[in-house]
Amino acid sequence: MKDETQEALNAGRTTILTLNGYFDQFHKIEKFFDEITPEKFCGMRESVEIHYRAIGMIVCFWQIKINEWRRRFWDERGRRRDSTWEQKYNFFKDTVYHNLYTIEENVELIKNAKLDL
Repeated sequence: MKDETQEALNAGRTTILTLNGYFDQFHKIEKFFDEITPEKFCGMRESVEIHYRAIGMIVCFWQIKINEWRRRFWDERGRRRDSTWEQKYNFFKDTVYHNLYTIEENVELIKNAKLDL
């Protein structure tokens, strides 16, 4: 597998793991409301607002790439179109790999996000 394709696939994997880790923090939400204060609520609200903008950017990026993949390599009936490995590689290289920089900061922000729950 070419380096650009592997990096794009790794970025997708990292994105999924990062988002799962972020949302897993909300399993402790009951405790948050047991000890709520106005200051704690405002801090949580500010954090979530920042995080959700980043999450929106990340999800939008990947949804656009997935839609483009489907448009190029699948027909409207859900059947695979004829395509070569080189065409698929070029898709990853040109459409995903060269644009990963647009979500890197947001993925890092979410990866390092710690909610005070």
